[in-house]
Amino acid sequence: MRRLTTALDSVVVLTCRSIENITEISFCLVLVVALLAVPSRVLAQDAGEPPADEAQSGVTDTEAAEPEETGPPLPKDFTPKAQAPEVMLIENELLTDDEEKAFNRMIPSYNRALKSSSYNDDDRKMIEDGIRWRIHKFSMAKYRKPHLNELGHDYVDLRKAVLRDVGYARPGANREFVLSQILERCKELLDGNFYVRLNALILLSELNTKDPDRQRNIPPEVYTDPLDTVLAVFTDDSQIDPIKLRAALGLRQILLYGAPSIAKRIEIASAINKELDRSGLHHWYQMRLTETLGDVGVLGERGEPFVVQRLATLIADTTRHWQVRSEASLSMGRLPLDSSINVNLIAYQIAKLSLQMAMSYNKNRRPFFWQDCFVKVYMSFDGKIDGQEFGLLDQAGGNRVVQGAYGQIRPLVNHLVVAPRGTPFPNDILTDLDGWIKSNEPDSYSVAQGQPPIAQETSSGSSSN
Repeated sequence: MRRLTTALDSVVVLTCRSIENITEISFCLVLVVALLAVPSRVLAQDAGEPPADEAQSGVTDTEAAEPEETGPPLPKDFTPKAQAPEVMLIENELLTDDEEKAFNRMIPSYNRALKSSSYNDDDRKMIEDGIRWRIHKFSMAKYRKPHLNELGHDYVDLRKAVLRDVGYARPGANREFVLSQILERCKELLDGNFYVRLNALILLSELNTKDPDRQRNIPPEVYTDPLDTVLAVFTDDSQIDPIKLRAALGLRQILLYGAPSIAKRIEIASAINKELDRSGLHHWYQMRLTETLGDVGVLGERGEPFVVQRLATLIADTTRHWQVRSEASLSMGRLPLDSSINVNLIAYQIAKLSLQMAMSYNKNRRPFFWQDCFVKVYMSFDGKIDGQEFGLLDQAGGNRVVQGAYGQIRPLVNHLVVAPRGTPFPNDILTDLDGWIKSNEPDSYSVAQGQPPIAQETSSGSSSN
């Protein structure tokens, strides 16, 4: 019997849904906070400037100015607060208060045009003006500070208004025209203030050519024309990581609910693969990039399964955060693996990761992410989200090593669900898993023929947390 208890299935589903229900802005603000936490001294060094105490002033002792009286000395561990990134300070309003108020009188005509059965030239002109007005409102500073505008509106209200306009347009040519206008106006926001860029990207990921039918569990048909724009933001080195994170989430939305070509899927995967090579990325950002790799639906190109290679490397990389490594295992289980892939190696790596996590858990059971990590490892073998099954068991269920690794991981996850919270894993479970790993070392550490071997730790290792 593949399934564990009903309780475990419930935990799996609830964990996945809790991840999806975190607000989009909170994803990105995590990284902004991390960026602001970097001491200004470090930022100066990153910019190529030497620390003040190491710089050569070029001024002789006799030329030096008299020190000013500045009060008592600062504590030795004092670090001045880092300045906000420049993108947070940009003010580039594309609409004035007078222009905003002037168009308010045109809203009834604008709504009638949107609802027309077939757009004529006058309808199109009115819709163009109305969408420009809607989208340019995002650039107004008062919507970043709801208490400064008379209605208390914020970006959520602005996005809802745009989506309501989309709903007025009939599916087909009418809606395509409306969506194209929104896309063109959103492009004008992508060099503005951080919150303006962020909400433009969120809006672009919310656009549908056909709305979902929730009663019949039919997903939406996502508007995929923004793909090139969002991908350009993601690959733009001048964008800060929180914006690139939001772009990655937008790409994932298109991958999940759109129908991008194989070439575009490979292009997205290549961009993410390159981004993961950057040093110093916040682990939350790494996790989201890894999650998106699991949705590209391709292994690589021209016999080079670089997506599998990257995920296998992440699983084995003991310098990465547990959340990144467990996400990599889940993403691996969602890929369409074929017979060219060394599934024995993948199952072995995930089992080894599970042992490393269990040992670390027993040392420190306080972090909030442990259950999420173990559930993702479990789902890499036996996953089910929104009725869709995936995992190594579905793709290579008859493989002895896959079955064995899954059988060793099940007790770990079952323990987390059944045992009282914070109870360490019993030694016999860890001993059995360690013995299985030692007796099932793969013949090859390459994910496929011709690929470089995945580096392995000689000890159980530990992730940077």
